[in-house]
Amino acid sequence: MPRKGDARPLADRFWEKVDIPHGGFGCWNWTAGLNTSGYGFLHLRKIPQSDGSRLSRSGTSNRIAWMLTHGSYPEKDISVCHTCDNPKCCNPAHLWLGTHSENMRDMSEKGRASWGERGFHAKLKESDIPEIRRRYDGGESSPSIARSFDVHYSSIYTVGKRTSWKHVPEAPR
Repeated sequence: MPRKGDARPLADRFWEKVDIPHGGFGCWNWTAGLNTSGYGFLHLRKIPQSDGSRLSRSGTSNRIAWMLTHGSYPEKDISVCHTCDNPKCCNPAHLWLGTHSENMRDMSEKGRASWGERGFHAKLKESDIPEIRRRYDGGESSPSIARSFDVHYSSIYTVGKRTSWKHVPEAPR
């Protein structure tokens, strides 16, 4: 186990934490710490920048894998996206650069968007939406409905105004 202040080159410290399957095919999974989104995470020292300067920071394993493979760390407004949709993957063959919008479009096209009850913090279920809309349309207050579902009144307001949960069809009248 490397000690704090490990002076070995970044590539050595990085790739030892990646499980590369025999033959190098498939995902190369990060085996060390993960951030709250499930991406590999590593504290870095000095990273070479395209302008010749060096930057101290931490980074996600996919961004570091890109840098080690292609020679420069992607600009902060550029995403390192996965063709495999595996946040732990560091296989350079599975990584591509794109804008945040391109990454979100890719996620949506692959059916991985976390909206509705698939959302990470979702408390409501699709089956709740018709009742919420019916009560809201009937004049019941958002705070009153919110207490029934243990959510913030603003969640009820957006359901009632049809600005959220748009994918849930209207109940027949």
